[in-house]
Amino acid sequence: MKHVLLTIAASCLLGCAPTPTQDNNSAEQANTASADHVSGRYQVFALNEVALTPSANGLPEVTIEDGRLHLQSQCIFHDWEFSRDGETVRTGSWDYGDEAVGMCARGLTETEQTSITVLSEVDRIIRVAGGYYLSGPAGNIQLQTIPDPAEVAARDVDLRGHWSVRSLDGADLPYSIELQANFDEIWWNPGCAGQGRQYAIDGSAFSTVPPPDGAREVCAIGYPEELPRIWQVMDQAETIVSRRDGVVVISGPDGTVGLVPAPAPIQD
Repeated sequence: MKHVLLTIAASCLLGCAPTPTQDNNSAEQANTASADHVSGRYQVFALNEVALTPSANGLPEVTIEDGRLHLQSQCIFHDWEFSRDGETVRTGSWDYGDEAVGMCARGLTETEQTSITVLSEVDRIIRVAGGYYLSGPAGNIQLQTIPDPAEVAARDVDLRGHWSVRSLDGADLPYSIELQANFDEIWWNPGCAGQGRQYAIDGSAFSTVPPPDGAREVCAIGYPEELPRIWQVMDQAETIVSRRDGVVVISGPDGTVGLVPAPAPIQD
């Protein structure tokens, strides 16, 4: 598994700051965050602020379910007891009891070992663009949601990946605005700036949905002045289509946004 360092902007991709500050307002949000269900299937996206480059065997996956945290990396796995109260989480040793336990006899990769070490001591979880950011004394780990393949197939346009905003309301932009999307969120990097939207696609129908209660800005940074207008258009959008020239157009009664595929951020 190969680790790569990100550029300054991309290194903040999902979590940005390992220990975001928390004021009174965010403390209130943390209390409401307990209603935000974190159960689901995720892929390990970054470890200790370093994004992971997928190998031929893919990246480790993490499943969160009621009372249990499960890490799976090919035939390597690890489980923990898992509890959560708002942003506070705790992991403990998992009792396999009479469960059949079988794991391949090989050494752990660096990514696997670091993931296990970090997850064993996480004490905080934050909802960020694209998934969740977990941190603790041993470091931090960023998780991205893994969608159901059938749901992906039901979409006329798969928006997952890196994009450049080429046009806004039919006019070309003077410079590139880079966005990134996973299955249900699209955002401007760094994701900790809070500039993004959750979205849904059904066939060619496009819509945005209210952000989760637990999501918030965890870093202060300037952003392109066109971004508020881009989100405004998306909030009113009704359709998404991929043209023959490769431009993806999101449109509605309030305007249009034209996107073109963009390369992933340069990694050193």
